Amino acid sequence: MTQGRTRVALVVLLALQAAGAIFGAIFVVPSQPVEHLKVLPDYTIPALALGLLVGGSALLGLTLLLFRSRYAAAVAITAGVAVMVFEIVEVTGTTVTIFTDPGEPALWQQPLWFLIGLAMTLQLTFRAVSADEADEIARPYAPPGGQSVLGGGADVRGRGVDGGAQVSS
Repeated sequence: MTQGRTRVALVVLLALQAAGAIFGAIFVVPSQPVEHLKVLPDYTIPALALGLLVGGSALLGLTLLLFRSRYAAAVAITAGVAVMVFEIVEVTGTTVTIFTDPGEPALWQQPLWFLIGLAMTLQLTFRAVSADEADEIARPYAPPGGQSVLGGGADVRGRGVDGGAQVSS
């Protein structure tokens, strides 16, 4: 997958995750029967975790990616891990899951979102191993021969954002 396709895929996945998590936290989670919870007295904590942690990290990752921040890949990995952890906690903390009621279509979102988070995390992690491409995914835009629109600085290998050597003063 090329750099451009990776960026487009991440934009789509992060946008879907942000919208789905925030929508779910506001409208879906609070409407669930409290009897399905194993430990908690209500859905306040799960709704906040879904909206703020899962949705918020995806929204932040999307914003950083659109502005080509050098932190975009790290935050996108965090968003992927956040949705995976949320789904694990959801499956272990409720009585109705994909494992207890596999015939319920809505419950198939649990493994689906886990796999989406896993795909984002693995894709970016493997890309980070090839540092050239990972830098390109999240590198701030710098016009040829110019300073970065979002500020200067060096990438992870100490090069300036325009590809030249970073000079220390």
